[in-house]
Amino acid sequence: KVVKVVKEEDSADNLITVSSKLESASESRCLTKDEIVEIRSTLLDWYDHNHRVLPWRRNPFSKLKRFEKDSETDAPSQPEEIEIENCDPRAQKNNTSTSSSEGGGAGTESQFAYCVWVSEMMLQQTQVKTVKAYYQRWLERYPTVQDLACSDLETVNKLWAGLGYYRRAKFLLEGAKYVCTHHDGHLPSNVQDLLKIPGIGLYTASAIASIAFRRQAGVVDGNVIRVLSRLRALEGDPRRSDNTKLHWKLSNELVDADRPGCFNQSLMELGATICTPKAPQCNSCPLRGNCKALGKAKESSRRMKGSTKPGIHVVSVTDYPEKVKKKPPREETIRSCIFVLRRDDNDKDKHFLLVKRPDKGLLAGLWEFPNVPVAEKAASLGKASKLAGRNDLLELLVPLLDKCTVDREIDLKLLGEFTHVFSHIKQKNIVDYYEAKVCEDFLHRQILRSARALPKVKFVSCSSQEVKELSTGVRKAINLYTKFSKEKKMHIS
Repeated sequence: KVVKVVKEEDSADNLITVSSKLESASESRCLTKDEIVEIRSTLLDWYDHNHRVLPWRRNPFSKLKRFEKDSETDAPSQPEEIEIENCDPRAQKNNTSTSSSEGGGAGTESQFAYCVWVSEMMLQQTQVKTVKAYYQRWLERYPTVQDLACSDLETVNKLWAGLGYYRRAKFLLEGAKYVCTHHDGHLPSNVQDLLKIPGIGLYTASAIASIAFRRQAGVVDGNVIRVLSRLRALEGDPRRSDNTKLHWKLSNELVDADRPGCFNQSLMELGATICTPKAPQCNSCPLRGNCKALGKAKESSRRMKGSTKPGIHVVSVTDYPEKVKKKPPREETIRSCIFVLRRDDNDKDKHFLLVKRPDKGLLAGLWEFPNVPVAEKAASLGKASKLAGRNDLLELLVPLLDKCTVDREIDLKLLGEFTHVFSHIKQKNIVDYYEAKVCEDFLHRQILRSARALPKVKFVSCSSQEVKELSTGVRKAINLYTKFSKEKKMHIS
């Protein structure tokens, strides 16, 4: 590789110079033993004094002081030193604590590992503040791996509703069944066996092994990539194969042998709270003395003082890691129908017609309103696009309503539209609605009974808890209908 970048006429001195530069660059990526010791000690001390208190977290070495609020008066009590947070809601209610080790948790290491697993799956692509409530509800419903393994995908999806990326919920369910079948309901303690569980990749396996079982395994996520890239001023696309391997190498070199879980969490905590993507708080960073990116930024700033040369880039800490342009989500349009079965004029006796999505693919197995895709060309025809796909929607609805013994003569009305963004899809949803009034009780009951006999079709009460557990996109459509109904009532009155 060195020879390739040197011209034939270059002298031997030039070859030595290029070679030494490459060796220097390689050395700058490596960590010396003294650096490793210093970074471990500094970061763990910072973490013990500054970590966030999270329901899935343990830190018996914590130096935090916390004011507990009285649930009745909402007044702060005397501060108490934090030792351990218990992940099991049942134990929390009884105010019990268990092991004082880093990996100790609710009952056993395996139980704590389950808590870590659930939290790590939920935290993928989701903010901590959003996850907290979902995590607590999940453990109240499924306190153990065995409880989860006995559930089904539809029940699991209802509990997951609104958190997005539903495939994670499916993986948790499949993984729990695997653990019960192959490991007698106890999560394995090593990375290799954890990787065999459906839905668990290298990051999650390493996180569970280090945090719950104190295995010396490094982790690499977005926060860790950012911290390590700045710590060593790593250039190039962080997703590139060689850089990915380097991040894992550095992480595994750094992870503390005695407190691997806390160290990994400290590295991620630093990236989440101090070494942030756009506004890093370098003056508050415990590793500022070890940060090569900060050193380069200071040197660049010093050299630029008094310079009048235009167009010269001043190095910044935020130059690391290299910004990678994300592929824009593909755009698509669907047309859906909110079909409401109404018992006469009774507002309290209304039902939505729902259909179930395929068991594989986007939002697998979830319930939604009947819908059809709209061709890209038809969706871009200005005012005419408001009617695009309606005939296709009617073709879907009519046989469906026939099977439910509902009058097939329906006159769809445009309700509105909204955009829902997935990780890789920007979806526009044009929403129609139709309310079918049924005067006779027996006919109303017959329609509901007919729908129950059909696979992947059902009516649900508009005021039921099940409606609140539908996916975010479906609830956006319901919000359109609710707003319309309120405005209609106000207009009538």
